[in-house]
Amino acid sequence: MDVTSVLLMYWKMLWPLFVFVVIFSLFLILKANAVSFFRKWRRKSKFDAGNTLRSDKELTDWLSKLTPKEFEEQTAEMFSRLGYEANVTGRSHDIGVDVELMKDGKKSIVQCKHYTSKIGRPEIARFYGDLVHHLANDGFFVTNNFYTLEAKKYADDKPIELIDGITLVKYMRAAKMGFETNEQDAVSEVS
Repeated sequence: MDVTSVLLMYWKMLWPLFVFVVIFSLFLILKANAVSFFRKWRRKSKFDAGNTLRSDKELTDWLSKLTPKEFEEQTAEMFSRLGYEANVTGRSHDIGVDVELMKDGKKSIVQCKHYTSKIGRPEIARFYGDLVHHLANDGFFVTNNFYTLEAKKYADDKPIELIDGITLVKYMRAAKMGFETNEQDAVSEVS
């Protein structure tokens, strides 16, 4: 028996296994892409649900009804529509990073807090530590509520943008290019 006949004999025995491995690998790749597509579609459809809201009050009420995870997803969708490459980390104990952003080669991080009370200085100080730890160029601290005066003063000289509920509504309107009729008004509100 020569080498060619031995290889041919093994091929006849193992080709079904080879086909199975190839098909299974393709299935795993397609499944991962389908799951990723579904998550992005779901995040976008939930963001579009806010499109029917007209007043700032209705939009802030809608935001307050979201779960913390949905709030993170909506924030990521907003930044994505504002030109950032946004990735929800989706990790528990995420070390202060709920969304990672990239734009023009610069890394930014986002901390989302879906709170019923004001955000204080300790939360901003922790976030600043996370910003330094992750070597990010800047950070966005996003809440559906407000910040204390101490938190605002602490963030003044740091590369942190505080986005409260009112500012968040303006950003979301700009990201959607206006929930209302005039998209230019929404963009100028943020500037």
